[in-house]
Amino acid sequence: DDISLNKSSVFAHVQYPDEVDKRVMLMYDDGTHGDSKKNDNIFTTKYLLPYFTPIAAYFVDIAASDFDGNRAESENAVIVSVLP
Repeated sequence: DDISLNKSSVFAHVQYPDEVDKRVMLMYDDGTHGDSKKNDNIFTTKYLLPYFTPIAAYFVDIAASDFDGNRAESENAVIVSVLP
């Protein structure tokens, strides 16, 4: 997926163990997509791993921007371990 940062947006970059993006997903603060309360500045998204996902650690980087164009990124903000 080729998604560019828009104003006031948050994206999750799901990466393989070699840190190559597997998927880029928009995160939500709208009370949907796993978000329990809209407009609380807590952004969420859901991602179901395919059934045959290899056993490994996967990384999620977070990239955000606001209405003023300020940007922030957090590398390896989440690490997901797939176990047998």
